[in-house]
Amino acid sequence: MKPNAKTNYVVANPSVVRVGRNNVEYQFGGVKPKILRCRPKLFKDVVSRFSDEKRVAVEEMGFGLLLQLQCEHLQLGLCGWLIDRFDPGKSSIEVHGKRFNLGPTDFENIMGVKDGGHDVEICGSKADIQELKDIHFGNRYRICNMSEIAEKLKETNNVDDTFRVGFVLFALATFLCPSSSGDMTAKYLHPLRDINGIKFKNWATFSFSFLVESLSTFKKKNTTSIGGCVLFLKLFYFNLVVHGRTFVNRSLTPIVAWGEKEETKLVEWIGQNGGFNSLDIAVAYDHIASIPISADEDEVVAVRNDHAEVATVEPQSQQKTNDIALVYKRRASASFENGVVALRNDLATLHKKVTKFKQALRQKTNDDKAAELEAKLGSEMSKIEGLTYWQVFQATNILATKYDLVTMFLPMSEQSKKAFVLNLLEHGTHGL
Repeated sequence: MKPNAKTNYVVANPSVVRVGRNNVEYQFGGVKPKILRCRPKLFKDVVSRFSDEKRVAVEEMGFGLLLQLQCEHLQLGLCGWLIDRFDPGKSSIEVHGKRFNLGPTDFENIMGVKDGGHDVEICGSKADIQELKDIHFGNRYRICNMSEIAEKLKETNNVDDTFRVGFVLFALATFLCPSSSGDMTAKYLHPLRDINGIKFKNWATFSFSFLVESLSTFKKKNTTSIGGCVLFLKLFYFNLVVHGRTFVNRSLTPIVAWGEKEETKLVEWIGQNGGFNSLDIAVAYDHIASIPISADEDEVVAVRNDHAEVATVEPQSQQKTNDIALVYKRRASASFENGVVALRNDLATLHKKVTKFKQALRQKTNDDKAAELEAKLGSEMSKIEGLTYWQVFQATNILATKYDLVTMFLPMSEQSKKAFVLNLLEHGTHGL
């Protein structure tokens, strides 16, 4: 980008990050876009009024976790800082001295929107679009009018195909794939022709790719607004910080875990420990992926797995080999240290919850019954075949605070227990 073009949206003075009702000042000095089209508050205001029947319909399409969205505000300064550090060409972001490569799997892990196996195709004829408009909206509602779709979603009592199509359009236009213009585009109707096939679409890949393209357009053309799900960058960053404190429930998907209260605590903690530009703040990501490093490239980029630092390698063959080995060695060391810190935090959290669980059990039953249930929970979880260590850990973490679910879980058959645990991990306690 040309220097004179960038000055149009660079903020020379420190930015003020607004978290909830608190204004917290930090030295960003990066880009501060004028308009972010991602509107989590508008989306949350509409879906918060959904009836149980509407919520079930949304869950059946695979968007259930979006209904539990906690974050309402994006914080312009913070998002500008993250956007400034995002490289659309490499789909990577650098924070606190480390570079992290991002992909659809990360979007799925953070936002709870899944890939179902089939591409989202938005190409088709105008006649097809008009046909779908006539079927679902008739002449009363204009497909590109956001407010009319929002009102229809809130007011209608019919949970039919029109409601399902309207919800997905609204979710895409306000939250997952908002355009830089802010308008609802009719081309999103194409992948919604088959209502039963909606849950089998690759929504994570589509949403992530849309975000990358939007940020690329913004940086190349210096547009006045930014499309795409910018909220993903903020939640991804929050989830990276190894803060050593229990700010959020780590067993929850970040879109559900991070609300106003949790954000405020973390932002204040970052400020107290050197700020957003500090190299002393530890960051780590625990989702594992491949490490595509080529010895023929002049630059070795450490990507997802432990997302270690970027290292530049000399052109000479021998020097490349030595430096690549050094990168792996440093990466393994950093990954191990971060993993130990994260594990200690998780164990400390689990210990607190287990302690509360013991107290709750002893209040509801006699000491003998409480001891029996505690022992059975750990014993029965370990007997379930086909579960990973982390699945057992997360399920135990959740059940440890749910006495009624423990009493429901223990009498089940082994097969039913496995199905119960998998459903619990995928949908949370609301899906039981």
